[in-house]
Amino acid sequence: MDKANYKKTCKIARQLIDELLVSQIRRDIAEADGDPKRLWRTTKQLLHPQMPTSMNDSDCATMASNFCSLFYDKVERIKTSVKSASLGQLFPTSSFQVSRCQALAL
Repeated sequence: MDKANYKKTCKIARQLIDELLVSQIRRDIAEADGDPKRLWRTTKQLLHPQMPTSMNDSDCATMASNFCSLFYDKVERIKTSVKSASLGQLFPTSSFQVSRCQALAL
C-alpha cells in the first residue's frame, strides 16, 4: 500500500511541477508580447538554456570523480556479464584490470 501511495504522490508532484513550468513559460511569453526582440530572447532562453561556462575546482573534481565511478562500474558490469554468460573462454577478462579511481589532487 505504501508503494501505491508513493507512486500516487509522485504523480501529483510531477503534475504540479509541470503546471508550474507551463504557467511560468506562458507568463514569460505574455510579458514579451509586442516586443519581438524580447520575445526572441525569451524563446531562445526556453529552448536553449545556458549551461555554466566555467566551473570551480570543487565542481570539476566532483564531475571527474562521478565520471570515473560511472566508467569503473560500467566496466565491472560488462566483465561480470561476460563471465556469467560463459564467454570467459572466448573473451578472457582476467587480464583487463581497471583500478578504482583515486581522489583528484587540486
